Amino acid sequence: MPKSKRSRTVHLTQTEKGGRERKSRLMDRIRAAIDEYDRVIVFSFDNMRSTPFKAMRETMAGHSRFFLGSNKVMQIALGRDAASAYRGGLNRVAAVLTGQVGLMCTNKTVEEVEKEFEEHGELDYARAGAIATQDIVVPAGELAGGLQHTMVPHLRKLGLPCELQKGVIMVRMETTVCKEGDRLTAEAAHLAKLLGVQMAWFSLSPVAVWERESEAFEAVVPGMGDASSSAAAASSA
Repeated sequence: MPKSKRSRTVHLTQTEKGGRERKSRLMDRIRAAIDEYDRVIVFSFDNMRSTPFKAMRETMAGHSRFFLGSNKVMQIALGRDAASAYRGGLNRVAAVLTGQVGLMCTNKTVEEVEKEFEEHGELDYARAGAIATQDIVVPAGELAGGLQHTMVPHLRKLGLPCELQKGVIMVRMETTVCKEGDRLTAEAAHLAKLLGVQMAWFSLSPVAVWERESEAFEAVVPGMGDASSSAAAASSA
């Protein structure tokens, strides 16, 4: 009798050990990069996409190193308070590591990094839950876009009233897929992609910087690094 795939023994101690080891390696890599590069920059990101982010990392590899992962683990690597800070002032960097942010160690200035971030911005298809940046209205009549006639059943499931007439997809009535400011449903996001409408902009922005030589911290975005940010970091523990 074949062995059931459901009856597997999972050794929790081994799983936890692997998790601890990965976290420890990440912390070691962050600290080694801090010692190697001139400054540490916290960056925020919108509409993260793996392909453009990977391309940017490769382009900037000669002068910068990126870290994305658990904010909590990165906070611990830096030190959450003055007593545990890996180097002076890094606890203030840790306080900013909340939400959709990452860490980079670089030899470039904030201005140079910001310019490179802008150059690597990229338009892409929005995912479910994103905010629509424009109205999408499909007029009645022949559906533009060159979709295959076999897509009719799928389009109907997505909420587009259509039918096949002599091999051509015809929309029975004008249909609003979304309006600007709407939070996209999974169906609306998929329809927008099928219609070729891109509404998501992949971008990174510097939030705060720490200088290794002076151990000085500076908020690039006003308000970051103040008491409220510190409280947010503490609450994420």
